[in-house]
Amino acid sequence: GARVAGRLHWVHVACNALVTLLLCHERRGTVAMDEMGVIAKMAGIAHHDGWKPYKSYDVTHALCNAHHLRELEAIGVVFDQNWATEMIGLLIEAKAAVTAATEAGADHLDAASLHSIRVRYGLLVKKGQEANPAPVIGQRHGVRKSAANLLRRLDAERADVLRFVSDFSASFGN
Repeated sequence: GARVAGRLHWVHVACNALVTLLLCHERRGTVAMDEMGVIAKMAGIAHHDGWKPYKSYDVTHALCNAHHLRELEAIGVVFDQNWATEMIGLLIEAKAAVTAATEAGADHLDAASLHSIRVRYGLLVKKGQEANPAPVIGQRHGVRKSAANLLRRLDAERADVLRFVSDFSASFGN
């Protein structure tokens, strides 16, 4: 957020390859996004960081894996959780597979590659959940809380996390 005339405001961004629209608004959620007038009327894929208000819009979603890489690095490197480091490797490998397929003229991954990515992804989420049991109710911060929140998103939103491997019009990050 930023201060405008002494009051907290939020900068909302909507863009495509040609245009970037910025809106400075006192509200952070759907009120501001509705006033911006983009996401509710858009066609294509909404790339975002997984913030819950975005999910209230009936559009195709793709979660930003650049955000995920930063979160995974903090958990994997700083807190020495191997599953997170392995997930970074898988996401980077999947991105490279999409790039290679695109450069070869393909518009999709072969079924075996797509299946392998999805299975490995599921196994790594499970490994992370085993390493990070649900935090104590009321716990506000710490590696367990951070890892549990990330794992919840990676599990519940796996189609949106992996949209870039199943739909080449989706990008790896926003």
